[in-house]
Amino acid sequence: MALSSKAFSELINFTRSSEATRFGPTGLLERVPADQPRFDYDPVTLEAKGLLIEPQRTNLLPDSTNFDDGTSWTNTAEFTKTQVSSAVQGETAYKYVNQGALPARSISLDADTATDSNYVLYAILERSNGTPASAISIRNRTDGTHICLVNYAWETDTATVSSGSTDGADLEAQSIQLGTGPNGGALVLLVARGRPLTLGVSVGPLIYVTGTAQNTDEVIIHAAQLTKDGILSSLIITEGAAATVPSDFVSVDLSPWFREAEGTFYVEANVQEDNPNGEDVILGVGRSDYWNFYRMFGSGGGNSGIAQLISRDGGATAASAQTAQDYAQFFRSAISLKGGEGIAISIDGAAPVKDLGAFNLATDKQLLTLGSRDNIGSSYGGQTYIKDVKFYPKSIVLDDAELQYLSANGKLSTEA
Repeated sequence: MALSSKAFSELINFTRSSEATRFGPTGLLERVPADQPRFDYDPVTLEAKGLLIEPQRTNLLPDSTNFDDGTSWTNTAEFTKTQVSSAVQGETAYKYVNQGALPARSISLDADTATDSNYVLYAILERSNGTPASAISIRNRTDGTHICLVNYAWETDTATVSSGSTDGADLEAQSIQLGTGPNGGALVLLVARGRPLTLGVSVGPLIYVTGTAQNTDEVIIHAAQLTKDGILSSLIITEGAAATVPSDFVSVDLSPWFREAEGTFYVEANVQEDNPNGEDVILGVGRSDYWNFYRMFGSGGGNSGIAQLISRDGGATAASAQTAQDYAQFFRSAISLKGGEGIAISIDGAAPVKDLGAFNLATDKQLLTLGSRDNIGSSYGGQTYIKDVKFYPKSIVLDDAELQYLSANGKLSTEA
């Protein structure tokens, strides 16, 4: 079976007790109601990316799309503002023009008391009238030093950590192109990451509207978000107070299909980036006393990781297969189980790894979960995209060629 929007209501149980956001098929950020799955799209190519699954997360900013002085934000001085179209569904955006009276016109707020956490700040900005630069900062608001100050050059799409970042560690700058904005300018998601060196102080974002130089340039600010779990996540829209979005939990009751103690699973998925808080579980299958699962975890080599499949019987590892894998790259994997005969695992067409012991796959209480094993208290990864999931109510555990074909091609050789 393949998960798709057409058959989704018949196949899965999905919960998320509040609304969330996704990039829709037009490239704009859209609100998705509570308990509804999010099929996300690439805002540049408009191609479908898959089912988006995320952990619980909190936007510490009280106002994520309203940057007016007198809300939670403070402006260094009055800007010339013009209302324009927003890249966020149902919201209002403004073009901010720097009047040149101050060397660093900015907007900022107090968001949190600094802890030993990986803060992630991003702003969704749109270039206007050829402005050359913008900047954002995670800032020690108590003494004015920067935890992570990121300068961005629009012409070259270059984000760099400034040498002025004197109160932070584990610093990172990133720019993600979001295509053409609703007002005709280049749209970018500008990211700053950092861990405060001074704890217990006030920490918050600072957005230099047109960079840190004195000028009369302009930019459109669509949205901003500050989190402290080290993971880049979808926008949480806030209005007057910080807000938490609970985790997406997706499950499929497999018991109607288990007529025998056997089955073969296929998943095509990716994890966007390494989760600094633990493993990224992509798919789990089992019952309350043991689980078999796919996961992705960092190998300490930049953007590379390890895609791993683990099969367990009564808590002990029965078989494990893994391969080097870049984050944000989709990989295909298959696991085949048969009670009394064993387990076989293949990733991206590789030769299966097997345990041909007397593995016991119970016929009751079978549950498939996507993106999480929260219900048994395990860690939860970052942004995960599920492009395809299939279950075949038969085992191909002893057929190496067929299992390799499945993990290489996403279907059995006998499928149309």
